[in-house]
Amino acid sequence: MPTNLPQYTVDIPSMQSVITGCDLSNITILPSGFSILPDGIESRPQAIASMEDKGSEGGSLLTIAFQILTSTSPTAKLSVEPVESANALISCQLGDMQTSLEC
Repeated sequence: MPTNLPQYTVDIPSMQSVITGCDLSNITILPSGFSILPDGIESRPQAIASMEDKGSEGGSLLTIAFQILTSTSPTAKLSVEPVESANALISCQLGDMQTSLEC
């Protein structure tokens, strides 16, 4: 069964202004999340099957996506900090998933 989990990242100062009732029009909400889908390979009986092969039926594909605002200027050059931040965010998310799925 396919699973999609969208999430939205909002920084702490923006969230605090929402809680206090300030204007919401200047808050940027960027969707992120992940999907878990079947790999599309049907489980097929094998001509010769061993006990070891029985546990390897089917699989899943994991897709993780994050949108991160690096600058409000369309002509700004990308620095290394947002790339490192995105890498750390994806690595942390993947690590948490592996821990929760015990794999």
